[in-house]
Amino acid sequence: MPSEPVSPQGQAVVVTGGGRGIGAATAAALVTAGYHVVSLDLTRADRPVPGVTTVIGDVTSTDDLRRAVRTAQQSGARLAGMVANAGMNRPGPIATLSDDDWDAVLAVDLTAVMRSARVAYEHRDGPLSVVAVSSYSGSMALANRTAYGAAKGGVNSLVRHLAVEWAADGVRVNAVAPGFIDTELAQRARALGLQSEATVRARVPMDRYGRPDEVADAVCYLVGDRASYITGTVLAVDGGASILGLPLEGR
Repeated sequence: MPSEPVSPQGQAVVVTGGGRGIGAATAAALVTAGYHVVSLDLTRADRPVPGVTTVIGDVTSTDDLRRAVRTAQQSGARLAGMVANAGMNRPGPIATLSDDDWDAVLAVDLTAVMRSARVAYEHRDGPLSVVAVSSYSGSMALANRTAYGAAKGGVNSLVRHLAVEWAADGVRVNAVAPGFIDTELAQRARALGLQSEATVRARVPMDRYGRPDEVADAVCYLVGDRASYITGTVLAVDGGASILGLPLEGR
């Protein structure tokens, strides 16, 4: 007989970058599910997520990551998950992208994911689920997104290696790979003419942007006990964009 899922009550999850966009949607979904949630952010969110404890810090700092995990555990909850969501992008032609911009993107989008996972592993006090937020760009090439795409491709490889290395310790490591999601950032890009809705829809078989809560639901599933036999997986949440060959005409 299948075992009943363990209740999230008494369990904590740390979400990096949990104050905005996909991170905020994920933090809210985890709170609704019953987890104690701590968000590590550079600044406090303009619209804080109810029930989320915010720790101000830098995701590239191991000390700040440890402080966020300790804050979660000081609540008396067991550390059940780490969601490595924080990210950044410095788009531009690789031929002219500065070394500083390249280093900054890799530091946040790849190295900080490794550090987040490692800190959670160090502080584990039972079964642990690490979920990284990767991207469609990790497997599909986009012009002027080389640094971001390289970092996200690295995340996809990282989760597979960590999944193998830590499986015997009761630690699962997975990722979600969102496609074109209707975040505030995407809305601003459309308003400025930097992104065309028609172009996006032509690349998405489901013919629409995804919602942040749809990504959050996938993260919650991977964090939770219902995904107890899943590790090393990169789950695409992209409306079919990553399996499409030629763009769909007439949209």
